[in-house]
Amino acid sequence: MSVGYNVVMSVKPSALTPRQIVESRNLRALYKADIDRNEDYRASISRELHDNTSQLKLLKEEIAKLNPPPEFFVQWEKIMSDIRHAITNLRPKMLDYGVGYALRYLRDQTEQQANGDIDIVLDVKDDGNRYNFHTEQHIYRIIQQACENALLYAQATTITIRGSLDPTSVDLTVEDNGVGFPFGGEASVAALVEAQHFGIAGMQERAGIIHASLNVDSAPGQGTRVHLRWQP
Repeated sequence: MSVGYNVVMSVKPSALTPRQIVESRNLRALYKADIDRNEDYRASISRELHDNTSQLKLLKEEIAKLNPPPEFFVQWEKIMSDIRHAITNLRPKMLDYGVGYALRYLRDQTEQQANGDIDIVLDVKDDGNRYNFHTEQHIYRIIQQACENALLYAQATTITIRGSLDPTSVDLTVEDNGVGFPFGGEASVAALVEAQHFGIAGMQERAGIIHASLNVDSAPGQGTRVHLRWQP
């Protein structure tokens, strides 16, 4: 790929006044707190939906006694599938078993979303290593967002998730063979938002929260590669 960029802040701290530095730190602290609140809210809604699905199963059994037409059960299963997908997006239960397990589930979910039109390749060395809960959460969300971007915009035929989950480090890459996009040089969150690269901006902030490096390489006609590396 001929064009690449590191997703980092484009304004050096030395170029800022003391007041701007304080304001910048406060904004980042507020942003981090907002992300954490959103994750807590997602988890709460996920639990509530999960509890309600148990009640819906009982309701289905009662309705079945009324001998509804077959079309009812077809629509019922579609609704339940949508609810299960929403629960997974809100708070992936598989993340309770580690990043590696969650990534395997993410691969399967992405394949379903692609309806078989895209090959989703998962090649991640995983020995079941576990990390801090919030670190795992942000790592998963970054990879999830990279896959979603590729699925929605890349027009790719293959999306590959590869790397390793070692005891003291995480090295993951999401790469597609899609259309790519022109974006070079350094980019701040503001610049990314202005260019409507909201997904990348969110990934950048999450990487910053866990002190990970996030590199994105892309060029027209040459696909996109998102590389995440984290060390405690």
